[in-house]
Amino acid sequence: MKIFIDFDDVLFDTREFVIDYKKIFKSYGINEKIYDKYYYNYPANKNKSFKKYNSKMHVREIGKNFPINARKIEKNITNFIKNTRKYIFKDVYKFVNRFSKKDLYIISFPKIGFQETKIKNSGINKYFEKSISTSGLKSKIIKNLIKKNEIVYFIDDRLESVENVKKKIPSVVTILLGRKEGRHKYSGKGNFDFRAVNLREVFKIINKNLCAE
Repeated sequence: MKIFIDFDDVLFDTREFVIDYKKIFKSYGINEKIYDKYYYNYPANKNKSFKKYNSKMHVREIGKNFPINARKIEKNITNFIKNTRKYIFKDVYKFVNRFSKKDLYIISFPKIGFQETKIKNSGINKYFEKSISTSGLKSKIIKNLIKKNEIVYFIDDRLESVENVKKKIPSVVTILLGRKEGRHKYSGKGNFDFRAVNLREVFKIINKNLCAE
């Protein structure tokens, strides 16, 4: 069996993380409007359909237009991201301890240094066989890691991601997780097997399915 789990908004309280992250900028007089304007607006991302976040480029682009101490902000960001453990949802630990480490995989989006540092410094990796970041389709990663007739689960908060996996690998049991603390919620129908609001519910779904096998 393999269980693939998204990171942001599933294992990690990204909304709360972003609120605290923006406070660093605010402490230097950078309001949300400026923060948002230069979030992706730097040379490394120009003319690219998929934009990757780079915290240093973000800060330095703001510094080109406003009188700030970019190096101090960068240092604060580095210190902030050194420990992201507190943003792991409380139900995560009980969930992962119910399974063997070899069955658990983090599959996050996108593949950028900022994201991988955030995951690594949360300390959650030790509960998982592997942590994979990708800027492409998660279905491609999953397809390369699973065996024929293997029981596979995929848990994500983004409908488009869940639907793509279900379309490309119909045998995978897909669970759309919409936490109350999450940033993505869907009330309508979609191409997925189950819907849950926390990992306690996800465990019940998986346990019931395994008992029925």
